[in-house]
Amino acid sequence: MLLTCFNCSSFLEQEPGSQTSITELLDTTDGVVTALNGAYHDLEANVRGERYATYADMQAGNITFTPTETGNNTGQITVPFNIENVYNFTDLADDSNLDGFYDDSYDIINQANLILEYVDALTDSNENIKNQIRAEALTIRAYVHFILSQVYAQNYGFTADASHLGLVYSKTTLTNGITYPSRETLATTYDLIIDDLTSAINNYSNTLLLDGPTYSYFNKISTQALLARVYVSKYDWQNAYDLANEVILNSGKTLTPSEDYIAEWKKTDLPISEVLLEFSIPRDTGGTVGGSLSSSYGFTSTADYADYVASEDLLNLFETNDLRGQLFLETNLPTLIDGELEDRPPIISPKNFKITQAL
Repeated sequence: MLLTCFNCSSFLEQEPGSQTSITELLDTTDGVVTALNGAYHDLEANVRGERYATYADMQAGNITFTPTETGNNTGQITVPFNIENVYNFTDLADDSNLDGFYDDSYDIINQANLILEYVDALTDSNENIKNQIRAEALTIRAYVHFILSQVYAQNYGFTADASHLGLVYSKTTLTNGITYPSRETLATTYDLIIDDLTSAINNYSNTLLLDGPTYSYFNKISTQALLARVYVSKYDWQNAYDLANEVILNSGKTLTPSEDYIAEWKKTDLPISEVLLEFSIPRDTGGTVGGSLSSSYGFTSTADYADYVASEDLLNLFETNDLRGQLFLETNLPTLIDGELEDRPPIISPKNFKITQAL
């Protein structure tokens, strides 16, 4: 009877034939690196998504909406559906335009936590590889918490000691059952972000784990730059200066010369030469782009354009000799005014908008 029960137990615990379980995938270095690649894939898609990609510029008045191209509403300017609640100040916790961004962010954090929990047990790897995996996973976890804090928390100086609400900072994987973690203060949220990034910087071994452009993945230099950015948001000017200066001196990058600036931004795929990190967009085996920011900002012709363009308020900030002003194309679009289609004053659209997400 005992033998029969043992055999039944072994039979019932077999891995599914057509799927790979988390335990089986993360049992090898190749599996963990595959999971890390998946986390990067989801991270790129999350920051590229329309709701997050347009959120800050919409709040700042840097963008406006284009008139409808065709159909019964040709020329009519309406608020894009995906940000309608936020734009009208009617966004609710249970009916939010940003709920997908929120859910996907914590899903990516959970992926990073899984990687961190399994990397120590790898037996087919050396310490350099394991340290590099730890470093990149920690950076992903910290970065996603940071961008969440920018959307869901007040700025650091909202209270004198940053004791106002920050985030639920997730450092363990989700398990079966329902838990109700509490939000940390923003001070604690930032402390945890800084701890993760500092630990990541100390773990980087400059080992290449993934294929593709090296600028598409976090490394020690880009993580130092990210930490400097976090310190700026914390108003910790000395640490921000020290880290930024270290990046400037040791990154091997120089600021793009003014005479090359426009040409650099006209490149179709490659990042401008001064970029430290730029998440590459997905492509299929034939090289076809699977998604890009052009879906929100792209402009092909006066009959083919996306929902968002830069506002004249933004363009007016640039002085006449400011090269950045030359990155925009001015064009007229048929706009419905008092029931008649008229060519409105110039609507500003990004010129040769890059199809990668630079951070």
